[in-house]
Amino acid sequence: MGNDKFQILWFSGIVLGASVLAIVKGSRIAWRREIDNPLLELRGGRAVAVGAAIAAVGVLGVVLAVIEGMKLR
Repeated sequence: MGNDKFQILWFSGIVLGASVLAIVKGSRIAWRREIDNPLLELRGGRAVAVGAAIAAVGVLGVVLAVIEGMKLR
């Protein structure tokens, strides 16, 4: 049973870290209103929409990590 708790905690930690990173990066894209890299260049409203979508996925990831962490109780 101890190994299962470790796996849940590890999964929750990884998802939480990745989600926080997605929230930060998505917010930065939406705030600056531009994506400028060799693969994709967006400015204005489209960049805000992409940034907001990335941040929303990050928020969903945080919720998932918290729910998984609650399973340890």
